[in-house]
Amino acid sequence: MGLIDISVKPRPERCSEVLRTAGRLGYTAVAIPPESADECMSLEGDGIPRLYRRGYVEASTRRDVRRAVERLAGVADFIVVKPLTLEAARYAAANKRVHIIRVDGSNLWAADRGTAEIMAQRGWGALEVSLRNLALNPGSPAAWRALAVALRRSFAYGVHVFLVSDAEEPHELWSPYSGASVAALLGVPWSHAMLYYSEERLRILLGASRA
Repeated sequence: MGLIDISVKPRPERCSEVLRTAGRLGYTAVAIPPESADECMSLEGDGIPRLYRRGYVEASTRRDVRRAVERLAGVADFIVVKPLTLEAARYAAANKRVHIIRVDGSNLWAADRGTAEIMAQRGWGALEVSLRNLALNPGSPAAWRALAVALRRSFAYGVHVFLVSDAEEPHELWSPYSGASVAALLGVPWSHAMLYYSEERLRILLGASRA
């Protein structure tokens, strides 16, 4: 199974080191912001994972989501929206050009049954959950609670999750096996937890969005 971190954010001058570290950790692919694409995508050779361009926006209204999607559609392979209001969450879940909804401790309400039902109606969709807060504050009850709630709800509602590192530096990358181990510690079956890094799941989303 191909393994992917769909949120890696290296500065252009750090692309080579970050990507080679990702390869050594077992990733076959990573996703980077469009602004890093020129420098990162020029790299070739053994140990360089496949690259996707991720579009990302935080949105409060339907209009915010719609305008961001129009702006990012031509420069990103997939689009992630972090909704800041319920209005934006519902619209993003229904918009077929939005592939993934990002949730964290500030918007756990977005990972609810309503979002799951809307994604089920359109036939596809996923949540993105970052491990960055946990890495920065491993002893933080809030960081553990946010992760546990997001994973528990996604599992209960049948919505796929991508765990991400948001790494800017090589040492901030998570091994996919370490990330899956954290999910398993919180009660997710190991076989399911490894799917949180599945490149094939991303390809399925991309294919469904084009259908």
